[in-house]
Amino acid sequence: MEETGSETPNEAPEDKSANFLAAALSGDAPKLRDLAAKGVTPEMDKQAVMRAPCLDLSAVDVSFFRLLNLHPANEKLNVPLYLAAYYGKAAAVDALLEQNNAQRSLDIALAAAAIAGNAPLAQKLLDAGADVSFEDHAALGEAVAGPNPALLSLLQKNVTDKSAANARALRACIEAGKLDAVPGYLAPGVDAVPALRALCPPLCTKDPTAVPMERQDMPSMPEYLDTLDMLLAFCEAGGADMKKLAEDLLDDAVAHVAAPVANRLLAFGADANRVMVFAVENGQPELLVAALEAGAEPRRFRGVAFDIAARPAASPQQENARAIVRMVLKNVTARRLQEEAETLAAVDAGFSPALLARVLREETGETGLMLAAVTDRAQEALALLEQNPQMLTADVLLQADRNGWSVLERFCDGGHAARLLDEKLWRGRPQEFAKIANAVFGSTPQDKREALAEILGQGFAALKADETRRRLQDRAEKVKNRFRLK
Repeated sequence: MEETGSETPNEAPEDKSANFLAAALSGDAPKLRDLAAKGVTPEMDKQAVMRAPCLDLSAVDVSFFRLLNLHPANEKLNVPLYLAAYYGKAAAVDALLEQNNAQRSLDIALAAAAIAGNAPLAQKLLDAGADVSFEDHAALGEAVAGPNPALLSLLQKNVTDKSAANARALRACIEAGKLDAVPGYLAPGVDAVPALRALCPPLCTKDPTAVPMERQDMPSMPEYLDTLDMLLAFCEAGGADMKKLAEDLLDDAVAHVAAPVANRLLAFGADANRVMVFAVENGQPELLVAALEAGAEPRRFRGVAFDIAARPAASPQQENARAIVRMVLKNVTARRLQEEAETLAAVDAGFSPALLARVLREETGETGLMLAAVTDRAQEALALLEQNPQMLTADVLLQADRNGWSVLERFCDGGHAARLLDEKLWRGRPQEFAKIANAVFGSTPQDKREALAEILGQGFAALKADETRRRLQDRAEKVKNRFRLK
């Protein structure tokens, strides 16, 4: 009798499994039964599957490979059964079901049949004991996304936990873009959170200048937003803790740069400060305005904002983020200043020593220096202060506006720290200089403190030398006066 390849005495177990796989792919039921009778098992490891010459990996749906990952690590896979179900090889499935199959193998084969939309094979596998609830109703999710209503109906009839099944179906509707089907699964007790999370990727707004690329068979952005509103309303009507839900969902919105989701969550108590930072980092001006209206504190995003402002604008998104920073600094934190038309008109005409002296003396929430900072006149103000250093005091610099930002912070954020720490401004006032130096050093990031310490050291040394000279001059003057008296 002529031996086949599978009957070669020295054939490796891996080669025998490959023969099993080839027979399953070709639907050769007699060959499968013959191999099984000879003790060849269908189980293979993942590496053997990927190396099998009979399998054209490019022709297999990516969803199928996700099924292979449902196995624990190092566990062999009944790939012949999965592929026979996936390719609709009914006779091969019958032959493979005659063996003693593990429950996991049956469940994964059911999901494979669902990916293929094959209701008759799904029925065979259900009759053999496959469980629809396996891996969060994986087979049902595939059926919802697929085009075969008969298959979906079959699997739904075999569901034991209807609420859990509906939750999985909701998520599958979102992932497949079948938004019209969403209302049919919104029943009391259904967890809509997984579906809400699934909405974040399609609502990604990573590049605010780009027009969303919408596939012809996928919903538009407004349709996704309508579904988002529907699901949030459903959760609220069901008595969900909306503040907690908003905080949890905000993690997904941030991870997927889904600005519309973050915007909606503000109404349900999401952290406005976190949304504000997210808006600045991703160049979303409308979201920033919404966060500020929801109570965000501009001071909270100070570090992030100025880090962004300092970066090169290598993309439209970064340039948009920088524009947001400027908008917040000039407009949002200076609303009361904007109402002071007379002072602003004077500023527009240019800073003068008289104007600077007047507003520095005013006991208002924002001093003249604050006004200079928020209207991009810091350079002019500093030039005047260098000519009139007596106008500058530590108290003026450390005075905070209603948002909690000090004049000193404003000027440092604008890159003017070195000029403020120039010892010429503080001659004869080492204690004032020490106050400013401590404040600047305390708010400086760790990685920049070494360079700052060198500047401060030079300032202290210069002031000390100046103080020493002044004392020597005073002493010399006293000696001269003593001789004059004699």
